[in-house]
Formats: sequence, C-alpha cells, structure tokens
Amino acid sequence: MKHKSIFAALTAFLTILQFAAVPAAAALGDTDDSGAVNASDAAQVLIFAAESGAQGTAPDETVLALYDVNGDGLVNASDAQVILAYAAYTGAGGRLTFDSYLTADIQTVDAVFLGVKDWGKSQTTFANADSFQYRFLVDDTEQLYTIDNSETDEAGERTYAIQNLLKVQYHFTLTVENGQIVSAQETETGLPTYTPPISGTPGVMTLRNFLQTAMEPVGTTLYMFGGGWNWQDDGGGWASRKIGVQPDWVRFWQEQDQNYTYRDNYGNTSNPTPTKSFYPYGGFNQYHYAGLDCSGYVSWAVYNTLHDIDDLPSYGGKSTQMARRYAGYGWGDWLHDYPKPTSGGEALCPGDIISKKGHVYIVIGTCPDGSVVIAHSTPSYSYAGQPGGGVQIGAVGASASCQAYQLAKTYMERYYPGWCERYKITLQPTSYFDRPTADCGRFRWDTQNFLTDPEGLQSMNAADALACIFGET
Repeated sequence: MKHKSIFAALTAFLTILQFAAVPAAAALGDTDDSGAVNASDAAQVLIFAAESGAQGTAPDETVLALYDVNGDGLVNASDAQVILAYAAYTGAGGRLTFDSYLTADIQTVDAVFLGVKDWGKSQTTFANADSFQYRFLVDDTEQLYTIDNSETDEAGERTYAIQNLLKVQYHFTLTVENGQIVSAQETETGLPTYTPPISGTPGVMTLRNFLQTAMEPVGTTLYMFGGGWNWQDDGGGWASRKIGVQPDWVRFWQEQDQNYTYRDNYGNTSNPTPTKSFYPYGGFNQYHYAGLDCSGYVSWAVYNTLHDIDDLPSYGGKSTQMARRYAGYGWGDWLHDYPKPTSGGEALCPGDIISKKGHVYIVIGTCPDGSVVIAHSTPSYSYAGQPGGGVQIGAVGASASCQAYQLAKTYMERYYPGWCERYKITLQPTSYFDRPTADCGRFRWDTQNFLTDPEGLQSMNAADALACIFGET
C-alpha cells in the first residue's frame, strides 16, 4: 500500500510537470527558475527526458535554452549529470557560476607539494602573496599553480586557508580551476607514531598535568621560527590547537640530523642561506607545521592542559606578552618585578611562565643554589655547530656546575637520549631573568581557583618537582 502511494504521487507530479509552462526568463540549467543550478534541476531534466523520450517528441527552443546544458541539441541524462556535477562542485566550496563552470578547465589532481616557487628570494615576500606560484609534483612532472586567496574571516582578513594546509613533501588531492587551486585535502599516509616517555592527560586541569603535558614534545620537536603560528604569521596556527604531539613534528625530526638549521648555516646571519634553512625570510611561515618556536610550544602546552578537543581558539601570541596576557584571563597573577631566584632566597615555582624580551619559557623548579630548571623551545647549537635545537629541558645558572644544569643533563640523557646525540644541554645566563620592557614578567597559576595542585608541586624544589613530574616518587 505504501509503494502504491509513492507511485501515485510520482505520477501526479509527472502529470503536473508535463503541462507546466517553461519559465522563459530562467537561466541555462536553472529549470525551476530558483536562481540556483542544483540537484532539483537535474531531477527535472531527467523527468523531462523520460517523458519526451516516451512520447517521441523533441523539446522546443525554450526548453533547449534551459535543459540542454551540454549543448548537444538533446535533453537527456548527460545534461542531468553535468548539473549534478556542478551541485557537487558548489557543495565542496566551488565558486564559479554555472556558465563559467561549463567552460572552465577543472581538474582533480593528486600531487606532492614542493613549496613556494623562488622560496627565499626577494619577490616571495608576504606583500606579494597574491602572485605566488606553488610547486607541485604531478605524475613525476613539476607543475606550477596559483592559489585562490579570496576567502576571508569575520573581520574581513584573508585566511590563507589552503596555504595553512600545505606541507612540503606531503601528498594532496587538489581541485584546480584554470590553473588556480581552489581546494586541497591532505592524503599523506604512513605518518610516524610516537609515545612520549612522559605524557599528560588532555583537559585535566592540575599543575602536575600541565608540567607532564609540557614534557610531551621534549626531545622530538625541532625549533622552527613561527612554528605553532599560522602561515601568514599573524596568530596561533592549527598546530597549537591540536591535542597531542603532532606526527608532523616527529616526521620532521626524523628527516633531519645534526646539520639542521632553523635559519643560517652556522649562525652566520650576515650571509643568509634560504635554500638550506627553514626560516620565513619572506614574512610567511612555509614550515609552520614542522616544529615549534617558544610561544608555539607554551601555547600548545596550555591548550592541551585546558582542553581535550581540537581547534578551539589558540592561546598563542607574542612571547614577551604571554605571561601578562595569561594573568589577564584570570588564570593566576603576574608580576613585572618578580624576585630573581637566589641561593636560600626567593624562588621561581614549578609551572611559572616567564616572558622575557623575545622569549617565553616554563619553570620546572628552583634549586637550592638559586639556579633554575626550565622547559622551552630554543634554537640551540648541535654538535655539528648548526643552530637548530627545539623543545628541551635546560638550565639557567652561573655555570655548568650549577645544580639546575646537572638535573637538566640527567633527565635529558635518561629520557631523551636521541636528542642528546645531536644537541648539548643548554645553559642560559642569569640574564634570562632580566625584564627590560614593561611586558616582561612572571605568571603564576592560581592553584586555589584554576589549576589545582594536589601534589603540592608549587612548593617543591627542582629535583623533587622533576621526580614528581616523571613519576619517580
């Protein structure tokens, strides 16, 4: 009975359609004159083709002007297929009009991204981003495409959404219209997995969990200027808003060795070498996904402590201002003139975040001699003399004999031996506590009303804090 009702309804619809007047003012393919060419128009074409075919009649000129979208003089299933393909295209974000779509060269391409053409040269500066050409390997042949940058956010700023997806030497499926990429989807497979020696739990808001989370990228995430920021270098990127250590960081670490340099060979800034480095000389971050800088690292650790889902707003920003900004969120207090740690005197506490000029880092704890163990992403030198570095446990103190340095060395060698094969343990001078600008200062978590501290970490010295963080007590 139910099937008979459906058949009766369809028969009635066909009868109405057979005698319906064709709208004379409608556009090609818009058979129902709705102002859009979509699946309902395809259905109407199919029904008309079936009716006219059964009756042996040919459509008149008005019908041809609307229904014969492929221009072969017939109204049939081929026209409906074109309309359905256009509906799928617009549903996937395509922006061409139907008339333009019919004459466009539209391709779906499987390709490997090779980077921006003329990377590091004077013409590839962010001011010229609209004219950039992007290199792809397609069927073993290099192809150049431009990218559609028309998408904007709520503030009217361009999002550079496709550029933010692209990763050098990764596979993508591209939609290309007349030589311009309008969409991209990553299809890379076989990305590495990694289990950190010590991990936090996303969204668990305790001080210990924050510090355990901060250990996850240690020893396997290289320093990348702008790492954790977006491609256009004006805000937190997607990597700082993802849960867990990203496979891209691990892959990049595995692809590099002691000769990796984040900027210039052997730190020779008077002789920049763009083709051998990953520095954003043009003011855009082509390798933003491959590692973390100092602010990208701290913002990732904060995000992974406060949340357990991806893609919420980033906590990134300029390193010098981060400590003060976090206090402004109501998470704790901020001091510009915080007491510098001294032997037997005032101490920096585990979990404190310090913003100095051009850098931000996390305090692991203060030692009895006044030296401090820290975690940060910094461009330290490899044994080959190259400025690479990345996320690591280091020390601030007067000399390598200080207690903090010995603790940093012990824990890096014990838990991150692969890192120690490439890099020395970093020792920073006590000027790391200087605060030359008004934004510099110390942020301390509110453990009563925000991040709880059931283990009492905030009152521990560096040695006890490390033992607690790594589960040794």
